[in-house]
Amino acid sequence: MEKEPKQERQKEMFALIESCKDSGMSKKAFCDQQGLSQAVYYYWQKKYKEVATTLPGGFVPVKCQGMAPTPATGIEIYYPNGVRIHIGDQTELTLVRLLVGLL
Repeated sequence: MEKEPKQERQKEMFALIESCKDSGMSKKAFCDQQGLSQAVYYYWQKKYKEVATTLPGGFVPVKCQGMAPTPATGIEIYYPNGVRIHIGDQTELTLVRLLVGLL
């Protein structure tokens, strides 16, 4: 049996970690469905988190939970380091574009 290159295995397992998050299933149910042991899943989840925290700054995919923002509520973004950004209902879109362009 030929061994899978490390990077290919990592890519495959990281995709599974993301699929599990997106599935809404429990980790146990997801692992059972995929024929994956929970120990292997948690090993790769730890690796995934390590890589995610060492990536250079930039944009990452975000999934919105709950209701869609409305003009009355605006949008709040919470970063893992505790920083919170609130884009209120009166914020000009051009200002948001300008600030994002500075990142």
